[in-house]
Amino acid sequence: MKERKKKILLVPVYYVSKLFKEWAEYNFLKVWGREGDGISKNERHKDSIIDEKQLIQLSSKGSYSISDEFILIHRDKNGKILHYLDSRDWEHDTLTNIGMQLAAKRLGNVDSVAQFNYIGIGTGTTPANAAQTNLETQQSRLSCTPTVVTTTVTNDTLQLDIVFSYANDNGLTGTDAITETGVFNASGTTDNAMLWRQIFTAINCNWDDGDTLEMICKTQIKQGS
Repeated sequence: MKERKKKILLVPVYYVSKLFKEWAEYNFLKVWGREGDGISKNERHKDSIIDEKQLIQLSSKGSYSISDEFILIHRDKNGKILHYLDSRDWEHDTLTNIGMQLAAKRLGNVDSVAQFNYIGIGTGTTPANAAQTNLETQQSRLSCTPTVVTTTVTNDTLQLDIVFSYANDNGLTGTDAITETGVFNASGTTDNAMLWRQIFTAINCNWDDGDTLEMICKTQIKQGS
């Protein structure tokens, strides 16, 4: 009997890569997500603590030589992660006009412009645009000690890492649907101090119940495209 030759199916690399990506994403959510909680591309529900040092560094899709990005981590009072967002999931060109002016002056030490070491959060939903000078509806603005991290070139990215909670700001009470964040170089509600702003899917923080919201905001200096 004549042996039948086995047929070889050639699958383009693109489709193999696509199928692997879908398989990996499905299994990741299956392990870390909650069934029926409506996980979307912009929202990651995890039932275990993760090491922030292992979080993926993001790549902004903007065309500026200074780019903005953030990581958001919402935890309950026990430290369990309830929501995780990162700005890699959507396109954004959200550096402000006043922010670019302040950054340029800061580089040359012109007019004694202060460092950018504040993060603000709020409940505004108006899309970000370059003409804005403040958050739409600020709920809190806190400061931290800035650090630099590596995104593309060694130490090319300014990083601010702040945890918002009732313990750190007793003005945070009740429940807020946080939808916006920004980086600033002045405290309080000072206007014309915002480097960049972004909006995102609402994160409902119950401050009275002990929720915390960690914002890791990154501003990268890079070659213009």
